[in-house]
Amino acid sequence: MKKTTLIKTMLLLCALVAGSGSVWAQFVVEKVTAESGLVAGEKYLIVCETSNVTLGEIASTGKYYNPTDATITSTLITATPNKTAILTLGGVSGEWTLLSNISGKYLSLTAYSNELKESVTANADDQKWLISFASNNAVIQCKSHPTGKSNNTTVRRIAYNSASSGLRFACYTGSETVQLYHLTGYYQAKISTAEYATFYSPLVTDFSTTGITVYTATDNETSVALNEVTSGKVPANTPVVLYKAGADGTAINVPVIASAEAVGDNDLVVSDGTTAMSNAYVLANKTKGVGFYPWTGATLSAGKIYLQAKASYGAREFLGFGEDVTAIEAVKAQNATKGEYFNLAGQRVAQPTKGLYIVNGKKLIMK
Repeated sequence: MKKTTLIKTMLLLCALVAGSGSVWAQFVVEKVTAESGLVAGEKYLIVCETSNVTLGEIASTGKYYNPTDATITSTLITATPNKTAILTLGGVSGEWTLLSNISGKYLSLTAYSNELKESVTANADDQKWLISFASNNAVIQCKSHPTGKSNNTTVRRIAYNSASSGLRFACYTGSETVQLYHLTGYYQAKISTAEYATFYSPLVTDFSTTGITVYTATDNETSVALNEVTSGKVPANTPVVLYKAGADGTAINVPVIASAEAVGDNDLVVSDGTTAMSNAYVLANKTKGVGFYPWTGATLSAGKIYLQAKASYGAREFLGFGEDVTAIEAVKAQNATKGEYFNLAGQRVAQPTKGLYIVNGKKLIMK
């Protein structure tokens, strides 16, 4: 169950502000340097540390995997979430499979010398991988090139090509080495002292033990309703708004879980970077305060979050929270008698009913 609540509006740190850069995700990781670190069912990232990239989505040609820029440390990888391939390890030693979260398909070697592809199933030897380690680097070698195909006697392993004409992950006999990182079961979120942020993850996340409240957002004709996800569990690739009282910008580990129920009504959308948008509103702090303002561009950068407003109500200059409340912080209650209720216009209310009030200088929701 979710409940709709009105919240205070203040300076909102949001991962989606018009004109800002790409949305980045923070994966909590540990580097794998021995076969003992390989566990079926766990999730891994293939990276090239020397070029600061992760293996991303497969190229449109289906012949190699694109790189995604990343910042890589021994415990944290920061990269664009919807472009980073999170690989679920399957099988057993000597016959590992690598299932990509982006496509839901398995990495596979093609019939040619160094081209990769994706397979719906992982039954043949060209869809299975031997993984070993040398000097802390991962040697991810195809079990067998397709029988009877070109170069089927040549050992091929996943590597990164950083040449200006290449810039791709593919199978080579040489080229740059790669490394393997294990996702330790946590995703990472940051919320500034503003106490709010937008968030989405390619993984299923559980905020129930983090002290963070999670909301979806819906267009309520003249305003935006924030709907609490009371379980705190968010399905993969679901954009949400986060709130944490007293947040200070410290990174918070958010547990990754296997599944979560659908969150229901949600007009927040993650941009794919190519789809032309209409009636799209982005979160920003402008002349009318913090809220959703019309996006004037044709498309929005991939990974950005926007509100898809209802076309039937026409273009609106601004969509605030709740009942278009944008100046709650300006209500003067310091001279109020203890226990007195004030509405959002600063007027004292003798018998408050349902709604949002100021009591003793704090906001209170009457239900």
